[in-house]
Order: sequence, then C-alpha cells, then structure tokens
Amino acid sequence: MLGVLQVHYAQTSWSHVVCGPWGCGPPAEALAACHAAWLLVLAPITGLMIGYLPSSKIRIIAVAALALGFGGVIGVGVWQYFAWWTPASERAREYVVQRYFFSLACLVDFPAVQLLISGVVLRIGAILKSRRERADGIDHSSNSSLAAEDAVSVARTAT
Repeated sequence: MLGVLQVHYAQTSWSHVVCGPWGCGPPAEALAACHAAWLLVLAPITGLMIGYLPSSKIRIIAVAALALGFGGVIGVGVWQYFAWWTPASERAREYVVQRYFFSLACLVDFPAVQLLISGVVLRIGAILKSRRERADGIDHSSNSSLAAEDAVSVARTAT
C-alpha cells in the first residue's frame, strides 16, 4: 500500500493532463496513486471471495458491488448536472463529456470505478465457479439444500 501511494512522488510530464476548459484538478500522479490504492484494497478481498465463497454468494456480492459502482458513476453525473451544467456557459457546455470524466477521475473518496471492476471480476468468477461446481456435482444454491443433504448422508451412515 505504501508503495502504491508513493506514485504521487513520481516526476512526470503528465502532472496536469486532466486540466482543460472543464477545470483543473490534482496532479495525475496523485489521482493514479489514490485509484491504485482502492484497487489494492479491493483486489485481495475480491480474490478471497472468489476462492472461498460458493458461487451463489459471489453472485449476490457481485450485484451489490455493481450496484454501488453504477450508483457512484450515475451520482457523479447527477451531481455534475446540478453543480456544473446549470451555471455553465454555452461554450463550457461543449466540454460536458470531458467534465464528467474529469469529475469521475477526481472522485477518490468513493471507489465507484473500482467497485465496477470488482463487480465484473466477481461476476465472472461466480460464473466460472458455478460451472466448476456443477461439473463436480456440488449445489450451493441454498443453505437449506446443503443441510438436507447433510441430514441424508448422516442418516445413511447410521443405518
């Protein structure tokens, strides 16, 4: 984590590449460090969930991550409409797409894009794990079916 956050100390020529008529934000190195830190936090959690949870649970968590990510991305658009579009001049409104992506890039307090990435990875992991579970004959569709299978196997061994 410390190494990822040290990226903002890098001396590059792209420090202010996000600046333009739509506004000027922090140096790109700082933005890259913050976004990479969010990925560094979410990647191991995503990997552990894929490795240890059944596909049905992974699918639910993937939907939640995607919903939060899309909520953040849409929220930035709504916020930009009220905070920037309404008072912006006609000339500035020509840069609405750039302004939107600028605001999304500067959003380091909430990992909207990283949650979208994590949600997609979780969804793909759930699909692959579900195929493997079906091939192995494992059904994790509900906890009650697992309990019923355990009860049947205990009854068989008792007789």
